[in-house]
Amino acid sequence: MDSNEKILVICDDADLSGLYREMLETYGLTFIDTARTISESEKFLRNNIYNTVILDCRNQNGELRDLKRIIDDNTKLLCVESSFEDPDLSFLENATFIPKPFSIDSFMGELVTR
Repeated sequence: MDSNEKILVICDDADLSGLYREMLETYGLTFIDTARTISESEKFLRNNIYNTVILDCRNQNGELRDLKRIIDDNTKLLCVESSFEDPDLSFLENATFIPKPFSIDSFMGELVTR
């Protein structure tokens, strides 16, 4: 994995968001932005191009559909599964779903291979 990759972490839990950042930095990644909500992430996505978006927050008011529309087609989308309550996520056909709990090695493996 290239240490210059740009990653956006969308996580509604501040402590968990910090853990994602620590984990990614341990693997040499330094260009990491974080957002607490899907709507907050929109400003980052409109102003930056990310290699990967990690999504670990609830899909409130259908915001996930809006997010999918503004994510670049070449951006990897990793969705942590237990966060989603929407029964129809078929519009995320190119996303990789990672079940919770996950091991760091399996998570990073998905990040690298996608």
